[in-house]
Amino acid sequence: MTHKLQQLALLAALPLILASCGDDPRPRIAGGGGSNSPSVPEKDDSNGGSSNSSGKTLQEVKVSAGPEGAAPDAKAKVFGVVLYKGEAPERRPITIGGGGCRPTDEEVLSETLVVVDGKVANAFVYIDRGLADGEFEVPDEPAVLNQVGCMYSPHVVAVRVGQELHVMNSDDTTHNVHSPTRNVNQPSGSKAQVVTYERSTIGDSYVCDIHPWMNAYVCAIDHPFFALTGPDGRFELPELPPGKYRLTAWQEKCGRVRAEFTVPPGGTAEVSFQVSVGGSSRRGRR
Repeated sequence: MTHKLQQLALLAALPLILASCGDDPRPRIAGGGGSNSPSVPEKDDSNGGSSNSSGKTLQEVKVSAGPEGAAPDAKAKVFGVVLYKGEAPERRPITIGGGGCRPTDEEVLSETLVVVDGKVANAFVYIDRGLADGEFEVPDEPAVLNQVGCMYSPHVVAVRVGQELHVMNSDDTTHNVHSPTRNVNQPSGSKAQVVTYERSTIGDSYVCDIHPWMNAYVCAIDHPFFALTGPDGRFELPELPPGKYRLTAWQEKCGRVRAEFTVPPGGTAEVSFQVSVGGSSRRGRR
């Protein structure tokens, strides 16, 4: 009888023993204090493949406090840089010619991955978690994706959900606008193709079936807190309410990387992303 009681006691305690042996899988977010908090580095532990072999997270966040006495709703700033980890692949030359397109005297390089001094251009950086529910005014001015010199320009376009995107042809030859939602020819001098996104979509591919070297990407988002990195890899979002956020950087070859942080009233969050080919999630649509 005593032996059976001992077995039952051991079975009852087994879940507690097992629970104490495992690591807590939840991400730990450092810092994020109030207006008197010092600058603290934060690291995102939930990047899903964006850590290196030593386990060190590649996304770095430096949070700085706002001015003393800042109002609880004082707007905060989020900015930073997207860096390439390792040696960036060389940009391949593009041969333009045929289908009514004339060869150029200057060398044209692929825009698939543009890295200048270790800094990544044309990355789309946006808040994807933490914003309070609400409606944001949509710009009346359309975004523009042009076809000029037998190339799409710009290579990455950011547009708001509900905002018109005008796809234009400024060349003297016919192009073909081929995206996930349309596949139409666009002769020279014709009116713009008007596209309006009804939901957030990251990385819609636009190509030209007549000129296969032509490609571009469109990112549509349902709020104004986003930015595209310039040639220096830097970005700055519009000022936003203080709070806890998740920030994502997307690049067509490198996929997505993310960082989480809490920015105090009137404070700042400086985010340094590191990306590489094959180093993170490649999913396109949100």
